Amino acid sequence: MVDYCFTFLKDKFPEIEKMTKELEFNLYNQNSMSVLTMGGSIAENIINKVCEYEDVLISDLTTQESRIDYLFDKKVLSSRLTKDFHEIRHLRNMVVHQAYQGDIDEAYTVHHIIYNIIEWFYKKYEDPEYEIPGYSAMLYEDKKYIQQLYDEALAGDKKITPPLLCPTCGFEVSKENRYCPECGERLKNLDINQDVAKKIENFPITEELYSDELEKYQLQKELETKNTRLIDYQRRRDDQIHDLKKKHKRQLDELYAALNNVNLDLTDITKKIKSLENKSFLTQQEKVDLKDANEEKDYLLNERKIINKRKTLLFEKQPCEMQDLIDDLNFERETIDQMNYREQEEILNDIAIEKRRLRRVQRNIENGYKREKFIICPHCGERNTLDTVYCINCGSIIKPNLKPNHKVYCTQCGLLLYSDYDYCTSCGHWMH
Repeated sequence: MVDYCFTFLKDKFPEIEKMTKELEFNLYNQNSMSVLTMGGSIAENIINKVCEYEDVLISDLTTQESRIDYLFDKKVLSSRLTKDFHEIRHLRNMVVHQAYQGDIDEAYTVHHIIYNIIEWFYKKYEDPEYEIPGYSAMLYEDKKYIQQLYDEALAGDKKITPPLLCPTCGFEVSKENRYCPECGERLKNLDINQDVAKKIENFPITEELYSDELEKYQLQKELETKNTRLIDYQRRRDDQIHDLKKKHKRQLDELYAALNNVNLDLTDITKKIKSLENKSFLTQQEKVDLKDANEEKDYLLNERKIINKRKTLLFEKQPCEMQDLIDDLNFERETIDQMNYREQEEILNDIAIEKRRLRRVQRNIENGYKREKFIICPHCGERNTLDTVYCINCGSIIKPNLKPNHKVYCTQCGLLLYSDYDYCTSCGHWMH
């Protein structure tokens, strides 16, 4: 990812580059009002530079509006650029004079317009050959970054599983053990995890900290349908293109209908004129009728000429109208893509931060957990905690002197052995 869109301005136009950097900072912090204001300042700065390059006296044009219109009249600005400059000027005036707050959609639109204006300005007055990436690729040219965040958000995390503990003394054992190495208890149920888990009431299982499959699915759907801008846009795009096609067809149908009526009238009047001209003698009324018919024929011929001219102009105008509409819709789509990428990145970053926090919580829980061991009373067999001196059941002294236990039990055959044995003397099992 690049930091911002207008890095290429730094060497040639540092003052504009500084303003665009501030504009994007406010955009990312969703300060719409500042974006609209800064966008107006950038547009005004560029107009002043264009006037300077085109040798236009700014003193003769006192307002931003008059300068834009003057440059349009001189064919310096296209109709699209003129519309963009006026839109940004209008939004800034609303902020300055009416305390207009604006919204994030308008902020992204201004950002996109400024990008198009600067792209035109840089290529026209600095380097026509300079290749500037498309707007939608600028902020998020590395789409692997978004995919990485997405995969991270949906990645499964290992849950803490309760340790396998001896049901008699509480010593942690392996699922391969058949006898407890601490007390020699035979572990009849090799899959003792289920039984032991019920006995460990205070063990902090953190599986609720992580998404289950249903939550992952819901997260995925949320990311896909977080906002409906794209869906609404596609519906609106189809409707607008369809409406424009219907309008063009209606215009052509009206022209063809008018042309057909003119041709029919022209055919009738031509027949009438021929019939009158073929007569050897014309009455005074017939002479008047012939004169009127010729005048009507001239009118109809001129009308047909006008209709054909309108048809030619319409054939030239309709593709331009369609292209202008498509350009506007593509502009809107690029802006929406930028907004959606930005929102998706924010969502995924928030999820990543939360998951990192939860992992720290899990590690703290794991590191802070201490398994509980027991001492078996030699008189009554009651289980007592390690710090117990007198049995809680019979009261017999069970720990007069704390001496290390140098005896262990073989985990395979249960034979009592000394801890310095490497192999069991009964079954030969490796003790370490």
